[in-house]
Amino acid sequence: MIPSSFTQGVWGKSWEEARGDNAVQGTANLGDEGVVLDIPCGKLLGSPGVVINGEKEPSAAEHLYGFSQDGYALVLGNAAYSGGETRYPGMVHQVIRADYLMAAKGCREFDPSNVIKRVDIEVRNLADWYGKSAYCMTFESDDQDNVRFRALEYKKEDDEATVLLESEQCSITLFGKYIIPGLNVNEMTFRHQCCLKVCFSAGKTLEEARDFAVKLSKFFSLCMGFHAAIQRFALYFDGEGGAIQYYAPLIDSPAPSKNAIRAMPFPYRALEGEIGNYLYNWFDYGIEKRGKKDYLLLKRASDLIVSILTYDWKMPVELQCVSASQALEAISRYRADLQSWPKAELKQNRKELLKRIEGMPEEFVAWIQSRIEQNSKGAKRLINELMNRQKDVVGWLVPDIDKFVSEQQDARNTYSHGSSAVAVDPSRLYQLTMGIALVGYAILWRLLGMSPAKIRCELERSRFKAWVIDWLCLQYPKQNLPDTTKCDEGDGSGCFGASDS
Repeated sequence: MIPSSFTQGVWGKSWEEARGDNAVQGTANLGDEGVVLDIPCGKLLGSPGVVINGEKEPSAAEHLYGFSQDGYALVLGNAAYSGGETRYPGMVHQVIRADYLMAAKGCREFDPSNVIKRVDIEVRNLADWYGKSAYCMTFESDDQDNVRFRALEYKKEDDEATVLLESEQCSITLFGKYIIPGLNVNEMTFRHQCCLKVCFSAGKTLEEARDFAVKLSKFFSLCMGFHAAIQRFALYFDGEGGAIQYYAPLIDSPAPSKNAIRAMPFPYRALEGEIGNYLYNWFDYGIEKRGKKDYLLLKRASDLIVSILTYDWKMPVELQCVSASQALEAISRYRADLQSWPKAELKQNRKELLKRIEGMPEEFVAWIQSRIEQNSKGAKRLINELMNRQKDVVGWLVPDIDKFVSEQQDARNTYSHGSSAVAVDPSRLYQLTMGIALVGYAILWRLLGMSPAKIRCELERSRFKAWVIDWLCLQYPKQNLPDTTKCDEGDGSGCFGASDS
């Protein structure tokens, strides 16, 4: 999220106190260390462990209120004393940390606990993902092949807002804005940005609205292939017309390279016409109550896959391998038959086994009886069944599925359980980890409703993680494999709301 830069202001425990004579001066902003209010001379909260005249002052507050010199009404949320110094006799210096900062232009007082009806979200590189602009540049060349700028043309028909999702729960609309900061004789600067407007059918709490924004950001990360970090986040409270800017230390990553932008796997033009269905499934709006537990498996898997493939983490590859395996295991349990034996067959086997253990030593009987009711499939079996169900999606990535699952399970067991097995070479382990994540990525798109042919075509067109695809195909080859994924749209079945068995 882009840091804030508010000027010094006056602060209190309420709007009235902030406007009164007992207000203290301080500066609050979102920076590298999170949201911090620095009070150079004065205090708002008590210091933990300090008792004055037999009383201990509160060292935390749900909200603190302020007015900045540059004309903003500010609110700190979940504020707590973080440090400072006190001189006796003398003045107090305090540093207060908070989870978030809200700002309303024009010193407009607001209730930070009010319900939210709308949010505006800007995520990084959204204009690149959308790929459309109302402005078109034209050039001309002369006989010497010199190219000159000719005109900047505006097309009003391309300046309409695009509805990405319209459902009973919310609507998501993408709109563009064009910024010309200055128009000088020798220079013109032009910038195109896109923003998402989300209108909720029912009011949301701040936590719910923020969770929704983060989940939407993850969807665009899935589409872009890199972290679509939230840059700006604005709230519209019920009954208030103006925007409330929101600042918090959300997860961020370095800006993507030009090559990463060019290799965007699923830009808008690849999803156009179907993006509403993908978003509908992404937010589980079509899931019945009895399917919520299964959906949480997909949410867990998607969170891990987005984190591994698109966030710029600096972490041991062994932990990445465990995370990628957990994602694949979560998908393998989605709407799967987890029982190793049918109930009738298990009952018959149990009856037969109880007959056969008669006369055995008591410790053996107790051990067998403690395990006789266990009827769950193992992780390897579940993943093998998943790969077979989704063979039309992953068959071209890992032709030799058996070998792939075997090596994935060996690595998973080695690093999940602290096994004494020989460690995998770090370079090979990283390649395998990215391969596991990419396989999960392809299956996830299938479960969102995209056809196998479409998934393959867009991955091949974009060259997204091309080195991973090449490595998988070389490492797990199988001769004479029939190609079942030609570049056609397909029916897109197998989404979150439908069985994939």
